[in-house]
Amino acid sequence: MSDNYLDGLVSAGANNISGLNFTVDDPEKLQAEARAKAIKDTKEKADELEDQLGVNLGKIVNLYENTGGFPTPYYMEAKDFGQGGVGGAIPEIPVGENEIVVNVTITYQIK
Repeated sequence: MSDNYLDGLVSAGANNISGLNFTVDDPEKLQAEARAKAIKDTKEKADELEDQLGVNLGKIVNLYENTGGFPTPYYMEAKDFGQGGVGGAIPEIPVGENEIVVNVTITYQIK
């Protein structure tokens, strides 16, 4: 959201803006990309451990995926909205990020 939108809201008479939420348009696509990267990274680590431990890994016997399920962060400070401090200024939206996390656990058969 741009400060211009908030400026327009304040100019139109809004005096209480709270609970801003930031989301991504297609979280499933980003989760699929994160899953593919997690699986690739896990396979690379398994190959390293195979050499270090002197074992041969067989087929995958179990795969567990955790996508986090954390709530989308939102930002709000009362002073930014003219409450609880010297107020009336146009609020600024802090720069942040939305993080898509997929953790993968793969269990291999040892030959």
